[in-house]
Amino acid sequence: MSEDKIKILVIDDSDFLREAIKKFLEDYECDVIVSVDGVSGIQAIVESKPGLIFLDLLLPTINGIDLLRVIKMFDESKNIPVIVITGSNDSYLIDQCNELGVQKILTKPLTRKVIFNAVEEVIGDQILSRVKFKKYVGEKERKKEQEKEFLRPVTTSQIKRDLLRFFVKTIDQKKSDIFSALEAKNEVMLRNIMHELRGTGSTIGYPRLTLLGEHLEKRLKIRMASYEWREVEIFTMEVLSMLDLIQEENMQ
Repeated sequence: MSEDKIKILVIDDSDFLREAIKKFLEDYECDVIVSVDGVSGIQAIVESKPGLIFLDLLLPTINGIDLLRVIKMFDESKNIPVIVITGSNDSYLIDQCNELGVQKILTKPLTRKVIFNAVEEVIGDQILSRVKFKKYVGEKERKKEQEKEFLRPVTTSQIKRDLLRFFVKTIDQKKSDIFSALEAKNEVMLRNIMHELRGTGSTIGYPRLTLLGEHLEKRLKIRMASYEWREVEIFTMEVLSMLDLIQEENMQ
């Protein structure tokens, strides 16, 4: 790994968000490792010794706050800067993050600019800007006659198309998981799915999906009454209809 690179660990149970952050950071030559839950996150910290951690608060096995406590408990990891990702504005959670020494808290949905600025602010030394400039100079030297074409930045619409294409590939699995959660009346599983969709919808151009995911995430709780579960089922059917629509509109 060159001196310009930084090793970054992304701990998030959302396939979509995890891969989106990974792809963006790898464009800046970062060495990106990913983990899907708290347990594998701890293992990755111990084995990889990252220079920066992106951490979602809502995780299976070990939640983000407890994982932060573990990180700060050991000398090997306590000084690793952490950027928290959350879909919540809960002041109690934010206070806990600050007490545990979190360097930055980002609220979903995220943008490339927000991620870029957060890394630059937390790591310092213009770590991404220097890589960007180095790549710029390299392109200019290799192919001056095509400078503008090669150095043109990726547009927001291009990014959105790439992320949407990735999301569409996961829809069948998402629908299968939703049906399984409904059949088993598994509130935790369904809430985790809706949390992911909440963070995805607006980013790929479907804000209605974000609103539905947010509504259901707030409604779902352990040992719900029958009438509450019925309301959840009705809104979940609307989510499934939205997923069908997204598939139909983006069939290739």
